[in-house]
Amino acid sequence: MPLGLLAQQVWARDPADVGKRARRKQLPISQKESQQWLHSLDAVSTAHDCGPTTRRVRVGDREADGYDVLATPRPAGVDRLMRAAWDRCVQGAERYVWAPVTAQPVGAHLQLKVPRRGPQAARDATWALRCCALTLRPPRQRQREGLPVVTLWAVHVQAVEPPADVTPIEWLLLTPVAVATVADATPCVPWYACRGGMEVWHRIVKSGCRIEARQLESGERLQRCLTL
Repeated sequence: MPLGLLAQQVWARDPADVGKRARRKQLPISQKESQQWLHSLDAVSTAHDCGPTTRRVRVGDREADGYDVLATPRPAGVDRLMRAAWDRCVQGAERYVWAPVTAQPVGAHLQLKVPRRGPQAARDATWALRCCALTLRPPRQRQREGLPVVTLWAVHVQAVEPPADVTPIEWLLLTPVAVATVADATPCVPWYACRGGMEVWHRIVKSGCRIEARQLESGERLQRCLTL
């Protein structure tokens, strides 16, 4: 299957913004770097308009776990999946995300191949899968904004009896796609596993092409180099 670059965003941090992280909770998303996830969703939606019969899934890592991103309406024909980074507040007897998900019974055991990572050889692994619906509550510091509660589905996978010398793999994935059954939830795991290809691409750019060592005198030249 041919692969290509659908869209990319290039920006440089303004030295005047040093220290902005300490007040990030007071800033609108339009003034945060996390705005990139909404831009990428727009790019996927635009691509869907060009090929409406093709199913598209926008996958994000833990950096994509922002409430504005979670609350964004699901574009027609575009699915979303992201890895949870925060133990967010939820409605129900359990107050936070991880507890109700990990309390679910194991729905299935998946046999997946874990690629080589550094000195660790590639291996076959068994993962336990759980899934359930969640209703997320807006962050406390943003209650005045009138943000909606968000109903999503959670898919949790965790390595079973991993080797003693490796860090156990555990993913908590969130999606607006209904995953009421194990059959519905199972495809979400290889969707997220596709992110491994993006990590290889980043390593090629940084280590293979040594993009951070380029001395091109201007931002415009560096942006052209990144495009190539």
